[in-house]
Amino acid sequence: MVGYVLRRLLYMVITLWVIASLTFFLMHMIPGDPFTTSKILDPVILQNIKAKYGLDQPLPVQYLDYLSNLIHGDLGVSYKYQGRTVNEIIATTFGPSFTIGFEAIAFAVVVGLALGIVAAVQRDTVTDRVAMVIAVLGISVPNFVIAALLQYFIGFRWQWLPISGWGGIAYTVLPALALAASPMAQIARMMRASMIEVTGQEYIKTARAKGLSMPAVVWRHMIRNAILPVVTILGPMIAAVVTGVMVVEQIFNVPGMGQYFVTSVEDDDYTMIMGVTLFFAALLVFLLFLVDVAYSWIDPRIRVGRREA
Repeated sequence: MVGYVLRRLLYMVITLWVIASLTFFLMHMIPGDPFTTSKILDPVILQNIKAKYGLDQPLPVQYLDYLSNLIHGDLGVSYKYQGRTVNEIIATTFGPSFTIGFEAIAFAVVVGLALGIVAAVQRDTVTDRVAMVIAVLGISVPNFVIAALLQYFIGFRWQWLPISGWGGIAYTVLPALALAASPMAQIARMMRASMIEVTGQEYIKTARAKGLSMPAVVWRHMIRNAILPVVTILGPMIAAVVTGVMVVEQIFNVPGMGQYFVTSVEDDDYTMIMGVTLFFAALLVFLLFLVDVAYSWIDPRIRVGRREA
């Protein structure tokens, strides 16, 4: 197990280096620079500004400086927000983004598993059909449409929760629900299919023949085996939540990293774009690492198979 974890950590480092390098070179392939489109027209002033931020250096030198700063945990200073570092901006905006993302993932997993289990246990009943209709709607409708519907009905028409802004737990509910709809539906469909497949296995029939009640069979035998495919899709699901949070934050006017990222793209703020991209990538890679470790813990055959190979 230790060797498996160490290998995954090495893959994480290599993946982040590749992402950082690609982001750096792609940003410098864009015509112009963050200051070319500014209102400062004096070439001398522009040259001094570029020298201050190291943009007058050859590209290989800039790349090595960038990697050196990354090793020390320095993402650089923002070109748009004068006097503020990218680390500082991420530190102050990560809280709202993390809160919404965490609530969305927790809601998606809990509700998705519950819907899938109930639909499988009560297969071909009204409950099953209702659960699958909810799942189909969650997959089919984009999160920004769901966000608008939640704002109109729950926030504006019924006035149960705030429409937008940030000020407490009540402000996180609607954004989290909008983000959670699609992954919740995917988990529900996957869990239902997996539970139905497990139901026909011999060990389930044996457990039932021994006199175990249906709830005991479901809890002790079916869920642990049926949940493996669900764990597999947690990676793409987390990716969808991480990328979707930027759009949802704009709709609900949440002061998270999404707003800064969109603004930095509009203003060609190189360091901010690269910093936020790398931060999201690091977060995603780490969560995928946790998924891999959890999967190998749930199913030890993965570790055994890798060792024999």
